[in-house]
Amino acid sequence: MNVYDYYITPEEYEEAERNGIGKKTLDSRIRVYGWRKKRAITEKTQRRTKRGKYLKIAENNGINPQTFYNRVNIHGWSEDDAATRPKVDPAITIEKNGRQQRKTTDDILKKAAENNIPRSTLFARIEKGYDMETAATVRDLRKGRG
Repeated sequence: MNVYDYYITPEEYEEAERNGIGKKTLDSRIRVYGWRKKRAITEKTQRRTKRGKYLKIAENNGINPQTFYNRVNIHGWSEDDAATRPKVDPAITIEKNGRQQRKTTDDILKKAAENNIPRSTLFARIEKGYDMETAATVRDLRKGRG
Protein backbone atom coordinates (compact mmCIF):
# COMPACT_ATOMS: atom_id res chain seq x y z
CA MET A 1 0.00 0.00 0.00
CA ASN A 2 1.16 3.45 -0.86
CA VAL A 3 1.39 6.09 1.89
CA TYR A 4 -1.21 8.15 0.00
CA ASP A 5 -3.69 5.30 0.21
CA TYR A 6 -4.21 6.23 3.87
CA TYR A 7 -5.35 9.75 2.97
CA ILE A 8 -9.12 9.91 2.63
CA THR A 9 -10.51 12.77 0.57
CA PRO A 10 -13.66 14.66 1.56
CA GLU A 11 -15.36 13.19 -1.53
CA GLU A 12 -14.55 9.67 -0.33
CA TYR A 13 -16.02 10.47 3.10
CA GLU A 14 -19.18 11.72 1.38
CA GLU A 15 -19.44 8.62 -0.81
CA ALA A 16 -19.01 6.39 2.22
CA GLU A 17 -21.66 8.39 4.08
CA ARG A 18 -24.09 7.85 1.18
CA ASN A 19 -23.40 4.11 1.51
CA GLY A 20 -24.21 4.22 5.23
CA ILE A 21 -20.61 4.07 6.44
CA GLY A 22 -19.57 6.55 9.11
CA LYS A 23 -16.34 8.57 9.25
CA LYS A 24 -14.82 6.56 12.12
CA THR A 25 -15.69 3.26 10.46
CA LEU A 26 -14.08 4.38 7.19
CA ASP A 27 -10.96 5.61 9.03
CA SER A 28 -10.62 2.31 10.90
CA ARG A 29 -11.15 0.20 7.82
CA ILE A 30 -8.42 1.99 5.87
CA ARG A 31 -5.92 3.06 8.52
CA VAL A 32 -6.22 0.28 11.10
CA TYR A 33 -7.40 -2.78 9.20
CA GLY A 34 -5.63 -1.96 5.91
CA TRP A 35 -8.65 -2.34 3.66
CA ARG A 36 -8.47 -1.02 0.11
CA LYS A 37 -10.40 2.24 -0.30
CA LYS A 38 -12.95 0.88 -2.75
CA ARG A 39 -13.91 -1.97 -0.43
CA ALA A 40 -13.88 0.28 2.66
CA ILE A 41 -16.20 2.79 0.99
CA THR A 42 -18.65 0.37 -0.61
CA GLU A 43 -18.98 -2.64 1.71
CA LYS A 44 -21.96 -2.26 4.03
CA THR A 45 -21.47 -2.51 7.76
CA GLN A 46 -22.89 -5.58 9.45
CA ARG A 47 -25.78 -4.85 11.72
CA ARG A 48 -25.76 -6.68 15.00
CA THR A 49 -28.94 -8.46 15.89
CA LYS A 50 -30.63 -7.51 19.12
CA ARG A 51 -30.64 -10.46 21.42
CA GLY A 52 -31.83 -8.80 24.62
CA LYS A 53 -35.04 -10.82 24.68
CA TYR A 54 -33.15 -14.09 24.40
CA LEU A 55 -30.53 -12.99 26.94
CA LYS A 56 -33.28 -12.42 29.50
CA ILE A 57 -34.71 -15.87 28.78
CA ALA A 58 -31.24 -17.40 29.10
CA GLU A 59 -30.64 -15.59 32.38
CA ASN A 60 -33.97 -16.85 33.75
CA ASN A 61 -32.90 -20.37 32.79
CA GLY A 62 -29.55 -20.01 34.58
CA ILE A 63 -27.49 -19.70 31.40
CA ASN A 64 -24.52 -17.33 31.46
CA PRO A 65 -24.52 -14.65 28.69
CA GLN A 66 -21.12 -15.86 27.46
CA THR A 67 -22.46 -19.41 27.22
CA PHE A 68 -25.44 -18.08 25.26
CA TYR A 69 -23.18 -16.20 22.81
CA ASN A 70 -20.86 -19.21 22.42
CA ARG A 71 -23.79 -21.44 21.61
CA VAL A 72 -25.09 -19.01 18.95
CA ASN A 73 -21.87 -17.65 17.43
CA ILE A 74 -19.47 -20.57 17.74
CA HIS A 75 -21.65 -23.67 17.82
CA GLY A 76 -24.34 -22.37 15.44
CA TRP A 77 -27.33 -22.94 17.73
CA SER A 78 -30.57 -21.07 17.19
CA GLU A 79 -31.14 -18.25 19.65
CA ASP A 80 -34.16 -20.06 21.07
CA ASP A 81 -32.22 -23.29 21.72
CA ALA A 82 -29.25 -21.39 23.13
CA ALA A 83 -31.51 -19.60 25.61
CA THR A 84 -33.69 -22.54 26.66
CA ARG A 85 -31.61 -25.74 26.58
CA PRO A 86 -30.30 -26.45 30.08
CA LYS A 87 -26.60 -26.58 30.78
CA VAL A 88 -25.13 -30.05 31.15
CA ASP A 89 -23.07 -30.72 34.25
CA PRO A 90 -19.42 -31.09 33.07
CA ALA A 91 -18.83 -33.99 35.48
CA ILE A 92 -21.67 -35.96 33.89
CA THR A 93 -20.31 -35.29 30.40
CA ILE A 94 -16.80 -36.35 31.36
CA GLU A 95 -18.05 -39.50 33.06
CA LYS A 96 -20.30 -40.40 30.13
CA ASN A 97 -17.64 -39.81 27.47
CA GLY A 98 -14.95 -41.54 29.51
CA ARG A 99 -17.08 -44.64 29.97
CA GLN A 100 -17.96 -44.80 26.28
CA GLN A 101 -14.35 -44.54 25.13
CA ARG A 102 -12.85 -46.80 27.77
CA LYS A 103 -11.57 -50.19 26.65
CA THR A 104 -11.57 -51.67 30.14
CA THR A 105 -14.48 -52.53 32.38
CA ASP A 106 -14.90 -51.48 35.99
CA ASP A 107 -14.29 -55.11 37.04
CA ILE A 108 -10.90 -55.18 35.31
CA LEU A 109 -9.88 -51.88 36.91
CA LYS A 110 -10.92 -53.21 40.32
CA LYS A 111 -9.00 -56.47 39.80
CA ALA A 112 -5.85 -54.56 38.78
CA ALA A 113 -6.12 -52.39 41.90
CA GLU A 114 -6.49 -55.50 44.09
CA ASN A 115 -3.31 -56.92 42.53
CA ASN A 116 -1.40 -53.64 43.06
CA ILE A 117 -1.05 -53.07 39.33
CA PRO A 118 -1.02 -49.35 38.49
CA ARG A 119 -3.55 -48.14 35.93
CA SER A 120 -0.72 -46.96 33.69
CA THR A 121 0.79 -50.47 33.68
CA LEU A 122 -2.61 -52.02 33.00
CA PHE A 123 -3.24 -49.71 30.05
CA ALA A 124 0.28 -50.21 28.68
CA ARG A 125 -0.18 -53.99 28.81
CA ILE A 126 -3.51 -53.78 26.99
CA GLU A 127 -1.91 -51.58 24.31
CA LYS A 128 0.85 -54.20 23.92
CA GLY A 129 -1.76 -56.88 23.23
CA TYR A 130 -2.25 -58.57 26.60
CA ASP A 131 -5.74 -59.87 27.18
CA MET A 132 -7.47 -57.89 29.91
CA GLU A 133 -7.54 -60.69 32.47
CA THR A 134 -3.79 -61.29 32.19
CA ALA A 135 -3.01 -57.58 32.19
CA ALA A 136 -4.93 -57.17 35.44
CA THR A 137 -3.57 -60.22 37.28
CA VAL A 138 0.07 -60.91 36.34
CA ARG A 139 2.36 -59.21 38.82
CA ASP A 140 5.51 -57.40 37.72
CA LEU A 141 8.34 -59.94 37.70
CA ARG A 142 11.16 -57.42 37.90
CA LYS A 143 13.19 -57.43 41.10
CA GLY A 144 11.59 -55.46 43.93
CA ARG A 145 8.22 -55.15 42.18
CA GLY A 146 4.90 -56.43 43.52
